[in-house]
Amino acid sequence: MVFQNITGTTNTSVVINLVCSSAVGCSNLHFGGFNVRGPNGTDVFMCSNVQNVTGLNGV
Repeated sequence: MVFQNITGTTNTSVVINLVCSSAVGCSNLHFGGFNVRGPNGTDVFMCSNVQNVTGLNGV
């Protein structure tokens, strides 16, 4: 799955909250041109049951 050219801001530090099924999960996710920022410059990526993510710093 590809998420491409997403830009914006959030009102919390969580910029991604991705929860996939524990039975199946999500894999091979790519974020290209992802530029979403939280209000204080501290961006939090919350991912559950996710494997092989590319294009995000800190995940």
